[in-house]
Amino acid sequence: MTAAADCCLPLTFILNSFFAPISSLPVSPLHLYLKTGFLPTQFYNSPFRILGLTPDTSTPDALQQVRKQLLAEFELQQDKTSIEWNGVTLDKQQALVLVEELRDGRRLNFHKRIAEDPLLLQFLENGEAVFLFHTTAHYYEQDFIDFCGPYIHARLSDMLASAFECNDVVLLTILLQPHPLISPETAEASMSKLRSTLVREKEEIIAVRRRARFKNETARISNWAQHIRSGSLERLPFSLSQERDKFITAFVSLLWLVPEDDIRVSEKIRLLDQMQQMTVSEKTLHRVTELRNRLGYYGISTVSGSRGTGIALGLPLVLLLLWILAEKTKILDGKMSPGDLEALQATATFFYWVYVCVMIGVTIRHVFQVLRAKSWIWIFILILLNVVAMPMYWAIFMRHPKDKWSNRIGLLMAVLIVGLAVLANVFGEGK
Repeated sequence: MTAAADCCLPLTFILNSFFAPISSLPVSPLHLYLKTGFLPTQFYNSPFRILGLTPDTSTPDALQQVRKQLLAEFELQQDKTSIEWNGVTLDKQQALVLVEELRDGRRLNFHKRIAEDPLLLQFLENGEAVFLFHTTAHYYEQDFIDFCGPYIHARLSDMLASAFECNDVVLLTILLQPHPLISPETAEASMSKLRSTLVREKEEIIAVRRRARFKNETARISNWAQHIRSGSLERLPFSLSQERDKFITAFVSLLWLVPEDDIRVSEKIRLLDQMQQMTVSEKTLHRVTELRNRLGYYGISTVSGSRGTGIALGLPLVLLLLWILAEKTKILDGKMSPGDLEALQATATFFYWVYVCVMIGVTIRHVFQVLRAKSWIWIFILILLNVVAMPMYWAIFMRHPKDKWSNRIGLLMAVLIVGLAVLANVFGEGK
């Protein structure tokens, strides 16, 4: 597994920070972090590869020879401040520092260990996470841990941020596991880029919410939601709990405003259910629970969501109409007495108004809770059905029970009303 984004820093910066003069280096590379809380970003570049040497051929004579070649190259190109060496651009100071890096026996030994450990080398240079499953004796040596600390920090920081942005939960989980070569100080310092990513995305969420324009933000909103769906947000360590809480709070505020055409009501409820299971602050949990309860009224079934509401409300009406049609057949055939007809009309009227009351309640909920929905046309249809269409149907279908034309018109109205009623519930409440 490789980090999704590689280092984009100029090599000049890398070499200046990575191969500092030996005399200026502290005993431990983490000394600066422990004293100031700041750890320089440095990506490892093997000096053997840059100088065209190997661990076995890096003898004092070979290093002196390479040094002479470098100086000679600079003499030939006096009008330039840098030269190309094995595909790398170096200035004179960087070239000499590379040579001095391998002249120091202690640091040469550390570089040899890295060069002879393919998994560690691939991790430091390319972000191959297989190294994190590997251990060896020198991973437990404090001097080697201190030497590798800044380079591991740079690579781990980059990989953590990339894994979170890509919602790669497997890689994120692996990177957060303890490893003997990764000291607690390095692990904590490596959270800096991930912390910045969380803060940046939180600010982007707030900006989108303030603009209240979601037409061109579908991809970003989906990616933010994927942090929750995939579990990557839940995998974050305790040290990032404050930033995670702020992210969740901002996203919950956005979630309420996002139209149902972008995120279904049932999907919003699933996201909120997942957030409720996370270890968050009491204030954040209250905010999540509040919206969860408000969205919970959207359907009879919170799992099936609005489609469940449409079916639950439409099916009884279908059964009612079929029953009335069956009874009306008896009327047309002259098999129903006037008393039975009155009883039928009274029963049908009762069930009809029960349905109408439920539908009016759904309509009111739509008007007040989905005011910003793009599916407002379905709300209008729902109101029209309850206020106009159903009474019209009732007048045509039941006031003239023995008229064949009213029977045909009533049957057509029944089919249209049932179909539109179900569609209005499904689409009026959001996908």
